[in-house]
Amino acid sequence: MTIRTIETPLNESVVHVAYDETHLRMATGSSSGLSVRLREEPARTWAQPRPVVLPPGISPTCLSWSSTEAGPLLAAGTSQGSVVIWSNVGGEGTGESSTSGPSVAEIPDDASSPVVAVAFAPSNPLAARQHPPLLAAACQSGSVHVFKLSEDRRREWEPAYTLTSSSNRGQGGRATCLAWRPHAPAEEGVPPLLAVGLEKGGAQIWMFREMLFKWEIVAELNTPSLPPVSAIAWGPLLGGEEETLVVARGSTAEVWALSGPADALRAERAHALQHAYNVWKAEFAAFGGWLACATEDAKVCLWRATLSGEYRCLHTVEGKES
Repeated sequence: MTIRTIETPLNESVVHVAYDETHLRMATGSSSGLSVRLREEPARTWAQPRPVVLPPGISPTCLSWSSTEAGPLLAAGTSQGSVVIWSNVGGEGTGESSTSGPSVAEIPDDASSPVVAVAFAPSNPLAARQHPPLLAAACQSGSVHVFKLSEDRRREWEPAYTLTSSSNRGQGGRATCLAWRPHAPAEEGVPPLLAVGLEKGGAQIWMFREMLFKWEIVAELNTPSLPPVSAIAWGPLLGGEEETLVVARGSTAEVWALSGPADALRAERAHALQHAYNVWKAEFAAFGGWLACATEDAKVCLWRATLSGEYRCLHTVEGKES
């Protein structure tokens, strides 16, 4: 594996960064606002930032891009208890000359609670039945809210469901991060699944039961007395009997193996990947094989599973202080 480092001076203290699935768009959030950078292909350097206009009095806390088929859409959770969504990000509609502003989705019954995580559900363009795009938002109060784009697709995002359980505010604590299950090509019959990391070290997997119009917990990944879950990532679907979910807490990134039907998932902790510092971000390569874990010492450890199934950190990318 060859690693090429592309340095991008940001000239600001960035508190959150998000890439779209093509890695041609990068959004950054700082105390001064939001900006988007574009590039023509993944090997190229990033162009100059384009400012994204925020509604007055709004402070972003987290970012998420939609899938290519649904967008490009960019969502920002805010400390004011709302989610702001922009369409056609990076082109017309992001600068101050835009004639149409963003959509603002208010959190129902939780308006004063800051949003700590947002995540668009992946789309499945090959599925015979298409559903409106979904967007999940986790609040500091403990609830997770799911929004859907209005049926007429007029850019309005409607609150559709609220995910709460006794363990959200009890044993498991409040939600800290989110990860949707990806789709396999032409996959049919598998309902949406959403993994939720919790502040007391556990995680839950929720499934949407379409016939009942409700979300239910189908698996709980419990490891008591551990630090809050700081990152969660669902591995790409590669056609095997098991799926992979990574749950990071403290300096450990746990690799969980998921098996069985969606409504009766079995979760088994398979590996515990140790780092020198706390992990704050985890992400799989699009086609599997590699897992990247970013740590608080400005390093990214690239893990890969060996033929025996064990994970090894084969490369480390180190950031530079400005």
